[in-house]
Amino acid sequence: MKKSSVLQSHFYILLGLCISLSACQPGNVIPSPPSAESNSSSNSEAATVTTIVHFQGDNGSNPLGLVRARDGNFYGITEGGRIGPGVIFRLTPNGQIQPIVHLHGETQGYNPEAELILGRDGNLYGTTSGGGANGQGFGTVFRVTTGGELTTLAVFDHKNGSSPQRPLMQAQDGNFYSTTYTGGDHQQGTVFRLTPAGELTTLIHFNVDRFPGALDLIQDRSGKFYVTHGNFYGTEYMADGAATIFRLNNDQALEPFARFAGLNENLSRDAYPSRLVEAQDGNFYGVTLFGNFFRLTPDGQKTTIATLDRNFLFNRLIQGSDGNFYGTAIGPEPPDPGIVFRLTPQGKMTPLGYFRGNNGSQPNSLVEVENGTFYGTTLMGGNHDQGTVFKFTINP
Repeated sequence: MKKSSVLQSHFYILLGLCISLSACQPGNVIPSPPSAESNSSSNSEAATVTTIVHFQGDNGSNPLGLVRARDGNFYGITEGGRIGPGVIFRLTPNGQIQPIVHLHGETQGYNPEAELILGRDGNLYGTTSGGGANGQGFGTVFRVTTGGELTTLAVFDHKNGSSPQRPLMQAQDGNFYSTTYTGGDHQQGTVFRLTPAGELTTLIHFNVDRFPGALDLIQDRSGKFYVTHGNFYGTEYMADGAATIFRLNNDQALEPFARFAGLNENLSRDAYPSRLVEAQDGNFYGVTLFGNFFRLTPDGQKTTIATLDRNFLFNRLIQGSDGNFYGTAIGPEPPDPGIVFRLTPQGKMTPLGYFRGNNGSQPNSLVEVENGTFYGTTLMGGNHDQGTVFKFTINP
């Protein structure tokens, strides 16, 4: 099932569950969007958001994020398209979009679930959650040049993992690391390492008491790895959103670093944590799906800084050059298909722009390209309801 379909079908289930629990209080309520009919939304005190691309099938559908390459252009990947199960595209700064690869599912993989990353060699790297090996694979890792030459570097065979759903990360040693959501020795996901030459090594086979699987993996400035394992919103494993963040020791042993209790009457928002951000102050920050903005110290002490609007589902954060955090959230449709927002380290939230469907719906990850200028994508919405690319600039 496409992520877009899952998001739509599960939103009200999760939202209803949260509201039904006594501890899921409203929090900091996001104001309703002002009425508008154009492709731009503005807030005189915050930002101007402009839609620059409407996906329509030939150029892909349901984009998963952007990365800026050395040539100054943006590159991204979509879940689908009119030709093949996914499109890799180039986007110029002035808004001209061109598909450079139409994925062939059996040989190159299908159902990409994570954005591309830029490698140190100037090439782009990504994953598909299924396919490869003439249709016998369980997902792939690939390299693609900015000219559109794609090379499959590795194919998962279920024994070494299945269904990579999170972005790759190029670590300090030059290798790529990430996770598979399922597969491995215990069917609960894996952590893997991939050399630039394509040598795949499974480092961790998860075997824990809770539901699968392995989710986000990051490396901090000191070289330590942190991986989240638990229930993932948007998959068949709904459960209660409980999760554990592990730290990987030098001997590749897992050490529990922070726990999230999941949906329950006492900690109903402590569920489905986003990818961690190592901030300028040396702490880690993140947000749970229902809006617990939290901080983790390097020794694993967790503090909830603010409780955000329960009527939105929050995606991962990035830290801007100004020291604030920026992110997106998905709202109930209608009337609030989503927002972009700024969040101070102290927890003050400011909506920067609203999505109304015609200018996009279900926004996902952001990237800052200059001081105060950000780009992002929406999974759906726009003129053809197949997603958009948007830009916003913080107003002085």
